Amino acid sequence: MRRRPRLLLVMALIFLGIVISFPVQVALLYGHGLSEIPQIVAKISLLNYLVALALVGNIPLILRASQWLWVSLPFTLVLVGWNNWVVATAGQDFSPLVTWLATLTFSLLGGFMFVPSVWSLMREPKRRWWLQAQRKEVSLPITLKPVRGNPIAARTFDLSRTGAFIPLDESFKGTGAVVAGDIVVINFSLGSLSRISCNARVVRRTEASGHYPEGLGLQFLELKRGHERILRDYMESLPETHGRGVDLTM
Repeated sequence: MRRRPRLLLVMALIFLGIVISFPVQVALLYGHGLSEIPQIVAKISLLNYLVALALVGNIPLILRASQWLWVSLPFTLVLVGWNNWVVATAGQDFSPLVTWLATLTFSLLGGFMFVPSVWSLMREPKRRWWLQAQRKEVSLPITLKPVRGNPIAARTFDLSRTGAFIPLDESFKGTGAVVAGDIVVINFSLGSLSRISCNARVVRRTEASGHYPEGLGLQFLELKRGHERILRDYMESLPETHGRGVDLTM
């Protein structure tokens, strides 16, 4: 299974390292030891805490290559610049040259968004493959109750924690009962004791492609927590498969 670009993990660790550097700097500047945590905390300014909070808030956005980084990173840069300006003008621990170099370095770090491997992910969220639930080919009996027409008995072609792909076999022909955008009620079993019932959205109706037949992509809606756990455990018990499939993430 493909993984997220390593650069994202590196940047998340750098941001975490900057947060950790605040108490470390205080300890080194004032000669505090590990047993003097209250004194260290007391010497960290409110502005430092705001910068640290902003940095921590960016970490999950970085790991997801989220488009919200276009907002959060400039905001964080303003806080970092403001903090460093205060340190340069009001403090005596760092020279203005050092603080401005620190601000410039952080600005350059933000340029990771323009690296092609990250830029493409931020522009096209569907390419964030590591956020997609892994699909595995498994044939299970499933019943769909559409908004129009009678219940339809079918079988899954593949399954994930978030949805399923249903081939359009003889059960669907001539009915026209299910179209993209519909909400259907589905029922299926994972073994003899685990039965799952929930609503599902028909996210798309696809033509046959490769070894995938013509079919419907379903996205599960409002799964009960217990059913989520059962489905997750079931998926983890299945062997790996490598089909192209239908993207069920939204």
